[in-house]
Amino acid sequence: MVGNFIGLWIVYLLFAFLSFWGMGALGLPVETLWSMAAQAAFFSLMTCIYIKLTELHSKQKDIEKKLDTLLAQQSLPVSDAQETSSSDVPQH
Repeated sequence: MVGNFIGLWIVYLLFAFLSFWGMGALGLPVETLWSMAAQAAFFSLMTCIYIKLTELHSKQKDIEKKLDTLLAQQSLPVSDAQETSSSDVPQH
């Protein structure tokens, strides 16, 4: 996650620098550059959290599928055992 954060921050920081110099003709103060760098760090952190949550959600879905298949496999022999035991009992 730290590698993602650093990589995304660099990308967002490059966009911030490009937009700062692009808007420099409008007469933006230098302090704006520092706030844009802080915003880039914030957005990269939020993007990393989103990526991590998406990965956790996909892992949870995989675990749920595996659990469903295990429960389905476990419930099949139980129903087979009930059918055989009821057929063994003589009916009057």
